[in-house]
Amino acid sequence: MPVSTMLSAELLKGLDEHKYSCSGRSITEPAFQVLWNWLVLLMPTWLAPNLITFIGLLCNIFGTGVLFWYSPHLTETAPWWCYASAGISLFVYQSLDAIDGKQARRTGSSSPLGELFDHGCDALSASLLVLGAMATMRMGDHPELVFSILLLTMSMFYSAHWRAYTGGMLEFGLIDVTEAQLAVTLLHLGTAVLGPDTLDVHFLELRLSVIFVFCFQLIGIPFLLNNCRLAFQKRDSGHCRKGTWYTPVVPYVVLIISTASMMVLSPSKISMKEPLLVGLLFACISAQVASSLVVAHMSKTPLDLVAPCLLPMLAVLLNVVLGVPFPEREAVIVALVIAAANLVVTSTLICLQIAAHMGIYIFSIRKRTAE
Repeated sequence: MPVSTMLSAELLKGLDEHKYSCSGRSITEPAFQVLWNWLVLLMPTWLAPNLITFIGLLCNIFGTGVLFWYSPHLTETAPWWCYASAGISLFVYQSLDAIDGKQARRTGSSSPLGELFDHGCDALSASLLVLGAMATMRMGDHPELVFSILLLTMSMFYSAHWRAYTGGMLEFGLIDVTEAQLAVTLLHLGTAVLGPDTLDVHFLELRLSVIFVFCFQLIGIPFLLNNCRLAFQKRDSGHCRKGTWYTPVVPYVVLIISTASMMVLSPSKISMKEPLLVGLLFACISAQVASSLVVAHMSKTPLDLVAPCLLPMLAVLLNVVLGVPFPEREAVIVALVIAAANLVVTSTLICLQIAAHMGIYIFSIRKRTAE
């Protein structure tokens, strides 16, 4: 699709009028702010905020990617340095993700593109956070827990932005993404020092790693339900068009149902054999759906009920329903490649169109000269 037609003129106009709004502060953020305020001063003023965000994302992908290489089924034991690399790269991502907005304000280069780019990277990193933690805890032998946590995490992220879509403001709780990232960072680094067998210790006949998962569920489920409640309550707040409050729910529910159906109906139980592949497929698609919600929130436009990015997961489900005419593992791999490519290409085209519309560059503070 041509860059000029990825987003409508109405949507671009909405982005022009958007002003970032957020509230709330988590319990560890005040301490981290000291670090982040110091760190941003080390950044050269020519360094674009989006480039800081992108470098952080690449660090996160590299760290978790190395871990996935040594634990392709989320059950294998990786070398100690893999866990250390995952922990360090996640901390680097968290830090750079926290200072990109500060750098934008410092250099006078804040823009709706920066907010969209930041949240888009967060949408993918949320799933990588979970899958990386599952690899460190070697939870691949409990695929139902892996996908329950992956689904819960992305649903928390998605519902927070759904709440912003209906209410107009992104709100943070006392325990939020900063605490989740800190916990997983400490998990990686602790495993590097103490060894992965530490998490196999049993307490009340349950593995320590399983107890960690249950604790996260106890914290996350009320958070998710509260987000959904507030999103529904604010449906007539005037931020989104009347009667469109439910539109973000449709594509995400379709993704959940198609993923769950594929896992349940799979004759080879592909999610048990290849939890990482299925998890990454879900991650790429959910990141694109979430990014579309961010665009809808920022532009105050309805979210399209038909989401082409769902097609790879629907194709895998169709393959299962038709009796697996194509080998399941290969079908998931092809779907993953298509979903990942679609995520990268679509995100690139959208960013290029917004940058051109606003007269800026994605990875440079310089403004475009008038032609």
